[in-house]
Amino acid sequence: MTPIRDRNELTVTLAQPRAFLFLYVNWAIHARQSRSIVTEVMASLAASFPDQPVPCYMADISDGCGELWDALSEWLTAEDQPADHLLLSGVGPLIWVQSGHVILHVLAPLSHGVHELVSASCAAFGLNAA
Repeated sequence: MTPIRDRNELTVTLAQPRAFLFLYVNWAIHARQSRSIVTEVMASLAASFPDQPVPCYMADISDGCGELWDALSEWLTAEDQPADHLLLSGVGPLIWVQSGHVILHVLAPLSHGVHELVSASCAAFGLNAA
């Protein structure tokens, strides 16, 4: 996972044709468990679709404030997404992004199996086996 530290790095992330955005907090075990699941999902996708990479970015929002927090809140609100719910949950939300737009999100990846998230990713991003 590539860390995002500020508004400019978020802009680069959103410019990707497709990407994952993982919202992490260091104070919640649920976020650490979700991070583990997301790591497995990324590994599975990379192995299954090596010619169709989907980068994964991680925003550490542990402080609950600051430039990145504000940029994420503004973007999620503009995307008509539940910004407060996603940013304050502490469970490690995973967001599927296509050309700057939210196409799917799960609040708690730890509540879903790796296979389920891989399947959802394939459907959302149109990944096809070669």
